[in-house]
Amino acid sequence: MNAGYQSDALEITKNFQEVFAIPDEHININRVFYLENRNRYAVINGNMVTGYDIRLRRTGGPGNIGTAVIKLPKPITADIGIFAWNAFTNVGDHFYCQMNDQGIVTIGGTTQFATDEVIIKVPPYLAKVPLEFDDIIQF
Repeated sequence: MNAGYQSDALEITKNFQEVFAIPDEHININRVFYLENRNRYAVINGNMVTGYDIRLRRTGGPGNIGTAVIKLPKPITADIGIFAWNAFTNVGDHFYCQMNDQGIVTIGGTTQFATDEVIIKVPPYLAKVPLEFDDIIQF
C-alpha cells in the first residue's frame, strides 16, 4: 500500500444481480398475459431495476392496449413523476410505455396479430430498499 493514495483504502466489492418473476397479482390479466418465463425483471446490487425479459400479449387477441399492465418495484424517490420510453412488438409495431412514481407501468399501442408480443425493456432506475410495490391498484 502506498501512503497518500486514497484508492488504497477502498475495498473492492462484487456486483450481483437477482432475476425476479413478476407475480401474477402484479399483472393486469384482464388486458395482457405472458408466455412461460417471459415475465422477468432484474435487480442489480439490491436496488437498480431493469427489464430482463418482459413480453406481454394482449388478452383477447389483436387490438388496442391503453392501460396499466404491470407493477414493478417503486422508484427510490416519489418525486420523479412519470418517465416514459418506447417499446416494440416482435413484429416491429411501436408502443408507448410509461411508469409512474408508484412503479405502475402503462402501455399504449395496437397489436395486429394474436401472437404479437410487446417487448418491455424498462430503463434502469433505482428502487426503494427493501423493494416496495404499490398496494392501491388491484388488477
